[in-house]
Amino acid sequence: MYKQYINGELVQGAGVRVKVLDPADNSVIEELDTASEEQCLAALEAAQAAFKDWKMGYACALAVVLLVFVLIVNLIQDLFFKEKTPKKGAGK
Repeated sequence: MYKQYINGELVQGAGVRVKVLDPADNSVIEELDTASEEQCLAALEAAQAAFKDWKMGYACALAVVLLVFVLIVNLIQDLFFKEKTPKKGAGK
């Protein structure tokens, strides 16, 4: 039997039981218990609470990735392009 993942736990659905049908012959493949209204609200509240922490972690990780990218681009620029770029007034 399949369960609902709510707030870090697998719980039995307390809603309506639905049948999953094979489209080829309409035979029942599985029966699933859906989440109840209360379980849906609990899942939504848990997701909203977790998003606040996740969002901050994601933003910090993204900032680090972008900073490393900028540093690498600057390093490549220093290594490959600064020596080949003519200095101001060098052609005169």
